[in-house]
Amino acid sequence: MATVEISGPDNAPGLRTGFGADFGDGETGFLLWQVSNAWQRRMRNALDPLGLTYVQAILLVSLVRLEDRSAAAASQGGDPALVTQGQLAQICEADPTMTSQVLRALEQKGLIKRQIGDDARTRHPRATETGREFAAKAAPVLAEVDHSFFAEGLADQLSPLLRKLHDS
Repeated sequence: MATVEISGPDNAPGLRTGFGADFGDGETGFLLWQVSNAWQRRMRNALDPLGLTYVQAILLVSLVRLEDRSAAAASQGGDPALVTQGQLAQICEADPTMTSQVLRALEQKGLIKRQIGDDARTRHPRATETGREFAAKAAPVLAEVDHSFFAEGLADQLSPLLRKLHDS
């Protein structure tokens, strides 16, 4: 029986992905997956002390920011608007069903409360005081992980490319 020689990234040819490129040999999708996994690991480790996942942190921080904007508009004579789950999902470009599930988890943690809107299908999430405290702690963690993960100047180059991929 023949044996397969497996070598690491420094010893070409290495393992084959099955579609014409060696692991670690510049296959774009594979590299994107690896980078994404590394970033997620760092983010998960940084948010673990708060007991939040990345999606929970993003939705909570975004909700607080939207509430603050609404309060600021109301103080300027505008109408205070309650945020809906659907609006939050749309602003965060998240799946509405997933958003509902994550908000349910945040509600169980006491970080938000959800009110039923005029339409029984509409929910208005509101951050609790504890939720606001967690959002205030999570926002700099999110920013710091991004800043430390993406080397100086790399984010300026990478963000437009990722935005182009996202929008295509």
